[in-house]
Formats: sequence, structure tokens, C-alpha cells
Amino acid sequence: MEFLKKHSARIIIAFLIGLAFLFLWSRFVDFRKIKSHLLHINVALAATGLFFYFLSFYVRSYRMRAILEPVVKLNQSTSFNILMAGNMINILVPIRLGELSKCYFIKKLKKVRMSKTLPSIFIDKIMDLTPVLLLLFLLPFLSMSLPGELSLVIMAVLLIFAIAVFVLFLSLRYDKFVIRIILKMFFWFPKRFKKRFTEIVTLFVRGMSVIKQSPGNLFKILFMTFITVVSDSAYLMLTYAAFGYKIPFIFAMFGFTLFNLSFILPTPPAQIGSSELVQMLIFSSLFGVERNLASAVALFIHATVASVAIVIGIISLYLLRIRSDEVFKLV
Repeated sequence: MEFLKKHSARIIIAFLIGLAFLFLWSRFVDFRKIKSHLLHINVALAATGLFFYFLSFYVRSYRMRAILEPVVKLNQSTSFNILMAGNMINILVPIRLGELSKCYFIKKLKKVRMSKTLPSIFIDKIMDLTPVLLLLFLLPFLSMSLPGELSLVIMAVLLIFAIAVFVLFLSLRYDKFVIRIILKMFFWFPKRFKKRFTEIVTLFVRGMSVIKQSPGNLFKILFMTFITVVSDSAYLMLTYAAFGYKIPFIFAMFGFTLFNLSFILPTPPAQIGSSELVQMLIFSSLFGVERNLASAVALFIHATVASVAIVIGIISLYLLRIRSDEVFKLV
């Protein structure tokens, strides 16, 4: 309740944005046709696709564990529970709180300061953005033109990706310089917190050095990232097949990468409306999928993934022995 009171205005605005997305999406579709598509789904193919989707999250948890290894050692089940609990929070809360909550979980379990684990979580998130490089590589080989809306999304994502990589590079090579710049940018910070703030900034910037791992471990991290891209693409291809529509694997890879990257941008709680609208734009505009079919697939993906992810997230929080109200006190 305290969280709702503290962020009531932000939550209301986020819901209104979600309703606007839903209204905009509804202007392009026929709900009777969407219902017809949903009634004729191949459940076995859909379930197989869902298996690949959550396989990608299992691999992500293994990658996160590998990136965190120089800072804190986690077993695989704990790493998976931390990832899925954080993912659930990202889905439910209209603020990107999931990454910060992962650091909090580790602090509770391993008594490691959040400022020490945050750089590793930041790097793990950058690894999730690397498919944008694959997207750019594939674009010249695919006979398609991007609609203006999607071009803007890609440009925004590229800008965020470029800034993240630039900060990472500077932190690795010129950590003292980066620390000085950040401290100067926050010159207005209250003096009574200045010492603590300086310690946190220093730990964060120098913590980026976890990426300087052995070549073998770095290769393993990159390989796991590739596996997640393949698993996500297989999921999308099988889901479309469950609706009786064959989509080439390379199109599934391109489409899912673009869809995933769109969630770097602010989204309504539970991605209400934005998930359906973005997927419809991508697959109808780029790949010629009929709008109602693309929307039916989007609705199915949204409903099943969100529902299962929330259930797994609640179980993960229970297994971690962390109460949900503790997480909301972070903001």
C-alpha cells in the first residue's frame, strides 16, 4: 500500500498510457477474427514453444551467474530464482525495478553490498542488448523497409545501447576519469551524503572490471547469449506454427530481437497494450502477417508468458525467502 501511495501518480499515468496503446491497437483489428484464431490454436506446438522461451531464461540465469562469479558465487537454482523474481517485478511494476531488485536479493542472501553487484547486473543487461548488432547485420539481407514508428524505436534502442557500451568502455580504461565526471555531474548532491555517494560511484565504476575475465569465461558468456537468441526465435516460430502460419527462422529471430529490444523503453505495467501494438506493427508491417493473426499471436504470447512468469516469480520469491513488500521499499 505504501508503494501505491508513493507512486500513485506515476502508476496512473502508466495505466493511462497502456489504455491509449490498447485503444490505438483496437483501431487496427477485428476482435471476432482474433477470437477465431485463438480457438484454433495447436496446444502441443504452443506448449513446445513455451518450453523454449523459458529455456532461454534458464540460460540467462546461468549467464548471470557466470558474470557475477568474480563478485559473489551463486548456485544455479538461486541464480534462476533471482532472475525470475526480478523478471516478475519488471512485468508488474511500471518502473524498471527488476534489475535493482536482483542486487537486493543477493544482498539479503549473501550479505554483499548492492553497489558491488550492480555493475555485474548492468553488464548482464548489456549482454541482452547485443542482439541489436545481429539485427543490424541481418537488415541488409532482408528485403524489407522499416516503418517510421519502428525506425524511431530502433534509433532509441541503438542510442541506449551505444551509451551503455561507451560507459562500460570508459569505465574499463579510464575509471578515475569516469568517476570524476559522474561526481561533477552530481555536484548538487547534499553534502551529508557526499562521502557515501562517492563510495558508491567508485565501487560501481571499478566494478565494471568484472568483464575482464578469462577469454574462456567471456566466450562462454557470449555463447550463452547466442543460445538465448536461438531459443527465443524457436519459441516465436513454434508459436506462429501453432496458429497455422509458417514464419522462417531468420524472420522469427529478427522479429523477436526487435520486439525484445522495444522493452528497453518505458512500458505500461504488465506491458498492457504496448506488447500487442508493437508485435502487430513488427509482424504485419515487416513480414506481411495479417494484422488479426499477428494480434492473436501477440495476445497469446502476452497472456501465457506474463501469467507463467508471474507464477514462477512468486514461487521464486518464496524459495528465496523474501517478502514482496521488502522489494517495494526499494523505491
